Amino acid sequence: MANPNPSPATRFKPGNRPANPGGRRKTLSLVADLRDELEKMAQGSSVTNKQMVVSRLLNQALAGDMQAIKLIFEYVDGKPVQPIDVRREAERIATQYGVDPAKVIVLAEKLKQQRTG
Repeated sequence: MANPNPSPATRFKPGNRPANPGGRRKTLSLVADLRDELEKMAQGSSVTNKQMVVSRLLNQALAGDMQAIKLIFEYVDGKPVQPIDVRREAERIATQYGVDPAKVIVLAEKLKQQRTG
């Protein structure tokens, strides 16, 4: 494990070459690779791979495949928002960690105000 408090004599000095000058190699992410493949033309077809996937998913939904139907609705309409009972959740957390539920609610409200501005 690295020393969390290195002495000034061994600390990095300006002008020194870093140990890993190139850093981590830049590679495309899986999502980027997938997007590239979806944009390509489907083999032996005049449509893209993405259009083929959408067509197949839609056909499965129209044939009654509930997973395909659910997937389409989740992407078109978004997943339904699940309401959270803040007081009940605060009580559960407070019980779990042995603190006062009122304090948990106060902290949650402060965090909410910080995030909303």
